[in-house]
Amino acid sequence: MRKVGVFVDVNFLNNSGGFGMNYDVLRNFAIRDSGMLSNLFAYMNYNQFRAEEEEAYHRRQRDFEDRLRDFGFTVTSLLYNEVFSHTEGNSFLQSTSEVRMAMDILVASEYLDTVVIVSGSDVFYSLFSILRNKGCRVEVIGFKNVSEAVRCGSDFFLSGYLIPNLLSPQDSDGVREDFRRKWGEPGFRTRGICYSFNQEKKFGFIRFLRSLDKLWIVDARNPESPWETSFIHLTELPSSVSFEDLPSRDKIFEFTLSESEKGFQSKEVVQINEYR
Repeated sequence: MRKVGVFVDVNFLNNSGGFGMNYDVLRNFAIRDSGMLSNLFAYMNYNQFRAEEEEAYHRRQRDFEDRLRDFGFTVTSLLYNEVFSHTEGNSFLQSTSEVRMAMDILVASEYLDTVVIVSGSDVFYSLFSILRNKGCRVEVIGFKNVSEAVRCGSDFFLSGYLIPNLLSPQDSDGVREDFRRKWGEPGFRTRGICYSFNQEKKFGFIRFLRSLDKLWIVDARNPESPWETSFIHLTELPSSVSFEDLPSRDKIFEFTLSESEKGFQSKEVVQINEYR
């Protein structure tokens, strides 16, 4: 059975579109297709200076760590390094979690078949060739600010926005709600990419995931594929998007899924800026 290790860069994630991620869904994604979890690690920095001034911050951090442990994660919480700039005469806080995470990935790779890195930082790109030489498959999940080197250099990259229920969609007021078990159902918000668009006829199709099995079957016409398609017309595109830029793998759309006699349709479409 395939042994899987999951390593989450919490600070990078929270600052790059992944705040509020459902960590239990991440577990299920990692063990798809009969994988077996060997490690679940989460790395974060703890601002000791802020904690001295804000008791509420200290409580939030500790509560969050406890929730991660409830999901089976081993949490590594590291203090920031205070670095002094002699040229500018001031100081700044430097994160140490990425270095620790990279070291643990290398150690754990000795007994893993798949390493799942949840981050977008190019710090981890230098590990990819080493991990492959050890026989590990490298999978990356990221949201915004994902390094192009990381996206293109991993064995498999999937935007966290596209994984069903990993990050709950927003309602019309911008409030995140738990749409679990309703993702991909008519009347509820879903996310996908526009993989086909007819420039002359001004319509296309958005592809979205409905399950996590057999992700390599990308043709939605295959009955075994976890991918589904939804029709989108030019009039449903947000004003910020030009149809001349479609199709595009770099643009992720969130939409309300509607159903008609002809199939699924995308309504109330908004764009989520992904990598940049």
